[in-house]
Amino acid sequence: MLSDKYGRLLWVPLLLAVAFLLAVGLIALASTTYWSEAGSYKDLIKQSCGIVIGVFIAWVFSRLPQSLFFFKRGVLLWFAYVGVVALLVWCFTFDPINGERRWVQIPGLGSFQPSEIAKSVLMLVLANYAYLYQDKLKEFKAGYIGTHIIMGIIVLLIFFETDMGTAMSLGIASLIMLSVAGVKLWHIMISVVFGVTGLAVGIKADPGRFNRIMAFLDLEAHKQGAGYQQYKALEAFQSGRIFGTGLGQGTEKHQVPFAHTDFIYSAIAEEMGMVMSLSILLAYAVIAVVGVFIALGAKDVFNQSLAVGLTAVIVVPAFINIGVVTATLPNTGLPLPLISYGGTNLVLTLTAIGLLMNVFRHTSYFSRRSVRKRA
Repeated sequence: MLSDKYGRLLWVPLLLAVAFLLAVGLIALASTTYWSEAGSYKDLIKQSCGIVIGVFIAWVFSRLPQSLFFFKRGVLLWFAYVGVVALLVWCFTFDPINGERRWVQIPGLGSFQPSEIAKSVLMLVLANYAYLYQDKLKEFKAGYIGTHIIMGIIVLLIFFETDMGTAMSLGIASLIMLSVAGVKLWHIMISVVFGVTGLAVGIKADPGRFNRIMAFLDLEAHKQGAGYQQYKALEAFQSGRIFGTGLGQGTEKHQVPFAHTDFIYSAIAEEMGMVMSLSILLAYAVIAVVGVFIALGAKDVFNQSLAVGLTAVIVVPAFINIGVVTATLPNTGLPLPLISYGGTNLVLTLTAIGLLMNVFRHTSYFSRRSVRKRA
């Protein structure tokens, strides 16, 4: 654990990394959407508004008293959990978009993805459960059955939407969190086996996703089919080289589908080069490291587990997205947090940052400081 002197400064690299990613995202979005919107910056304006809203919500959540999380053994968190499950079920009543039922439509509010809300809510509920039953987490009934019912309901609903990428990343983040909370390793491994098996069955039953796996195994042979996005993304990396072609000068963004959402990293690589690509990786690594140090300074299992879980729901999808764009992982359809266009993902990722800051304010770095001042 860091000394108090450096521990109190953890918020600096965290917020600098977040600000950097948001800035790069806006620059990349301006470049990738201007040509597709007939000279309009409509998407850029929407994303900027999302940042303002997200930062405000993040500030609110960073200041919430943790007594709200523990009120009557976390009853408010359980209400939020039930509400999220209801929203995820509601998704199935809407017509699919691109074969998936991720969205709900609310008059006056537009469409949003409940799966994004589910990420932080699930981490809060699992952290609360770990706090209440910390002495029983190594038992099969409480440590495996209890935690996996909580996790499984949400992950499976997202999986059957069929948003397999989000389900996989949320499942991984949850297992990382539970391993830190104290669940036995062999219980985690059982879940990994079942998860991989279920994912394989789901992919086999879905021709579109099965073709993506085949394309991943031989991208050259599928460059005009299921591997088209990844093949064009690699061409963008090759075109960008070290310092990029220059803002607005990229050509591959005109050919890569969803260049401003799932594949925005390739547009950045082409126009800003390898230097910027690696800087983005470094920024996510900084968030991961800061999250770990915040967890190390936590005073109880609730805050420790929550810090790890919130960090994981941000960095796991980020590294999966980058793996997809660089063709080191099969195509999953995940956005790049804080960079890709998309209001729901942006606002809820910033909310997770706000909750992480809330945990930071309750670490031992601050409590020891206050004790010395009173003395």
